[in-house]
Amino acid sequence: MASRTITVLLAVVLLLAPTSLFAQNVDEDGFAIVSEAQGQLNAEGIQAMQAEDWVKAIRLFTSANDLAELNLTYLNLGRALTRAGRCEEAIVAYDKVLDTPKVREPSPDLVEKKLNDYRVELAKLCPGKIAISCTPPEMLISIDKAAAVPCPKDPITLEAGQHSVDGDANGKKLSLKVTVAPIATTDVQLALDTSADVVPDKVAKDDKVKTITIKEGKVDDPKVTDPNVSDPKVIPETASSSLAPWGWTVLGLGGAALATGLILEFTVLQGTVDDLQTASGSNDVAKFNSLESDLSSQQGINLGLYIGGGVLVTTGIILLAIDANSETSAANALFVPWAAAHGAGLGWVSRF
Repeated sequence: MASRTITVLLAVVLLLAPTSLFAQNVDEDGFAIVSEAQGQLNAEGIQAMQAEDWVKAIRLFTSANDLAELNLTYLNLGRALTRAGRCEEAIVAYDKVLDTPKVREPSPDLVEKKLNDYRVELAKLCPGKIAISCTPPEMLISIDKAAAVPCPKDPITLEAGQHSVDGDANGKKLSLKVTVAPIATTDVQLALDTSADVVPDKVAKDDKVKTITIKEGKVDDPKVTDPNVSDPKVIPETASSSLAPWGWTVLGLGGAALATGLILEFTVLQGTVDDLQTASGSNDVAKFNSLESDLSSQQGINLGLYIGGGVLVTTGIILLAIDANSETSAANALFVPWAAAHGAGLGWVSRF
């Protein structure tokens, strides 16, 4: 509203000026003398601007300048062009304000002040452009926190002023503040280093680097490498051996057999021996013969427990020793079931 009031006052000053002021020459102080025709065209141009008839205003101010160029006429022409959206032409008109003959009223200082105000207005009303180049090309960009889009190939039109431009590529981000000038194209370069992170040469001694190789859509077994070695070798993962569990199992069975033999010896066998001695002392031949037969059977069973338990204990110890001292024991050892007329069991075969 204030700018319109000042514009009207400028027009009134021109309209009320004496006719001699419009002669096409300058006065003794060097100010341009405005002709009546120029004054009339300027006044009609201002009226057209008040009616927001920008095309008519531009035509009238241009006609006034055709008669003789004046700083005030270019000022009004530039503003009409700005409002009409012809921003590049408005800039040209504003650039001529300070280089053309000056009228006495309004004063050159007031005209220059209004010129600065109108240029600010032009910067707000007239957009600029930014041309964005992206590295890598597949980067997504966001302007003023809007939704991310692929990096544009053509310049983008933006309101003049400051804008934020964000880039995102492979999880890495950057953000820039860009000042867009009106009627100008600002170049913006976004570059992100998306190369794979390099493993440091020196890491903690306990750190291990696990690498996974993908071949034809399948993931190979991960191998662990030691980064502290200058020429790291693949440390094979030791497959868990099946000998240790079997060794402890067989050892336990052998121990149980030996314990059972001892229990039988001190309970059942000892009682049978005592009964046998009693029958011998009483000359009870029938009972003696029966007890002797029972004792023989019990001793056979007990002997079998001792022998079997000893074999099992020995086998268990051997299995545990093989498992502890050989990384390939599981691959080279094989358990084989056996059966015979006198019994059955589980044997093992190993290659050394």
